[in-house]
Amino acid sequence: MADRRTIQVSRDGSSKRKKESLWSPPVVTNQNEEESYIHSSAAPLSDPEEVRHIQRVILAFRRYLNVSLARMDRRKRDFLCLSDELQSWVPTYIQNLEQGKEAIRKNDKLLRYILSTVENFESFRAEEQHGSNLTDSDKAVRYTLECYESDIEKVRSVLLHIMRDWSKLGEPEREECYQPLINATRKEFERYCNSAEVDPASFRVLVPGAGLGRLAWELAREGFQVQGNDFTYYSLFSSNYILNYIMEDTQVEGMEFYPFIHQTTNVVDSADILSPVYIPDVDTRQLPSFSNFSMVAGDFVEVYGCKHQAEQWDCVVTCFFMDTAHNILEYINVIKTILKPGGAWLNLGPLLYHYADTEDEPSIEISLEELRRVIRMFFDIEFEEMRTCSYTRNPRSMLELRYRCSFFVAHKKRATNLSNSGVADG
Repeated sequence: MADRRTIQVSRDGSSKRKKESLWSPPVVTNQNEEESYIHSSAAPLSDPEEVRHIQRVILAFRRYLNVSLARMDRRKRDFLCLSDELQSWVPTYIQNLEQGKEAIRKNDKLLRYILSTVENFESFRAEEQHGSNLTDSDKAVRYTLECYESDIEKVRSVLLHIMRDWSKLGEPEREECYQPLINATRKEFERYCNSAEVDPASFRVLVPGAGLGRLAWELAREGFQVQGNDFTYYSLFSSNYILNYIMEDTQVEGMEFYPFIHQTTNVVDSADILSPVYIPDVDTRQLPSFSNFSMVAGDFVEVYGCKHQAEQWDCVVTCFFMDTAHNILEYINVIKTILKPGGAWLNLGPLLYHYADTEDEPSIEISLEELRRVIRMFFDIEFEEMRTCSYTRNPRSMLELRYRCSFFVAHKKRATNLSNSGVADG
């Protein structure tokens, strides 16, 4: 889990902020068309708090290099304080640190690529240049932003998530977590077709908590109309770059980076953390010509809890998402509202409630059995099992954390079924 000392963060490094974002990343539509598939429909930022938050995230990306190199230098100083005899016992220690610094510079190169696309957004650039809607005090704050260790830790977490979603090394985790959901979505589309010939692009799939975007992208590759949603800028900035730009900067073997370089404990061999990882393992431009794929920034409840989203989705796919809520019941309420009658909710994840130990944040924590009872009020659970999954793990580490995840397929009850259950729809 990421550091919780400053901004409360979840497993995926997301901020605790609950308001809807005023910024959205480019929409990925048909990537086989000759014209640009990069669009930005967001108006210039007008919320000073939102501007400051984005600037703080950008500052963390920029500070990653110096902060990380300083940590390496501190480790070097600690080692050099040892006697010559003790230093001679580990003759490769300094060399490994120097190689680690080169690995950090490679990571920084990737982060700079990500930032180059963030800073090109018209809405953000306009706000930076003109400062519209900001008071003098707001403008002053932008130049006195602080960057904490917890902010840098979120950047390091993003590197692990990039590995999980877009590298060959992350494939085993994706097989554990994403493939069951992809297979279940295919079955739901077959059910949706009901033996008739139906365009898959008419099948609307929502992926809340999309993170770095691989699950949503894989579903879009199936031909479905897919929208991913997330509200952490660390993930949104990174997924925007990978989905829209990385193929322009990538060599044949992929872009090199080192997601495990900051892991100094439970290391079997230094080569394990000094080994490069390459991304992406697929050409992110290769989507069907008829695909409709977008990523939307904002809090799930704020974005999809409005009336015009009611009964607009055929399928909602949640992966390691439900326990990110302050109030998991609110998530369920939104999901059952936005699904069409008979629509499918596919879920895989644990119940590691992210705000459970936070005194100044509300948190509703219910057991899996209590969760089942609530779900059955509005859904028919067609299938359920426990699946063991890992999350951003280093496969060569001495430490391995495994989750026992609830995987289920549920269908929203139709009005007659809700009436028979004694539950009013909506």
